[in-house]
Amino acid sequence: MIVGVDEAGRGCVIGPMVICGVGAKSMNIKGIKDSKLLTPEKREKLAHAIKKEVIYYYKIFSPKKIDEYTRKNKLNILELEGFSEIIKKFDPSSKFFVDSCDVNSERFKRNIISITGEIDIVSEHKADIKYPIVSAASILAKVKRDKFIKDIGYDLGSGYPSDKKTVSFLKNWYREKKDFPDFVRESWDTIKKIKENTKQQQLI
Repeated sequence: MIVGVDEAGRGCVIGPMVICGVGAKSMNIKGIKDSKLLTPEKREKLAHAIKKEVIYYYKIFSPKKIDEYTRKNKLNILELEGFSEIIKKFDPSSKFFVDSCDVNSERFKRNIISITGEIDIVSEHKADIKYPIVSAASILAKVKRDKFIKDIGYDLGSGYPSDKKTVSFLKNWYREKKDFPDFVRESWDTIKKIKENTKQQQLI
């Protein structure tokens, strides 16, 4: 079996981070590529097809848990723990492919093995583009996360700090309520800036 593991939502200011592991004898579904290169409609369609062909598991980290680790500068540790937990659900004789969150992909590999025990694993940057099995994991993770964002029930954009719609939503929310809801990652610089700017405006 080959297994791919990837995440969605690491850099978002809103919502969870979703890690997905996908296992299959082979990955031959047409059109699979990195989830970020696909439209939401195409991702949904591919996710449906992928689920019919693979074994898959999710690990979901809440904004609160992400804040806890980010404030200690240990977000990579949280992701390492999530990847390792997913990997341990599969047959250890599988061949594993992971999209490394560490700038040093070999270190990420060693750290995973220190938790899972000895396995055959390839750790690379942009593995979600290079290996279809990781692309499949990326697609399932992204679709799962998109559902979380949709279920929040507000028109808030993608949840990324680079999204003007997301930032506008956060500014308006904080201006009205003087606090943030539990689906927001308060350790993010975006949130700190909104709080600081609002405070300065009140002093004027």
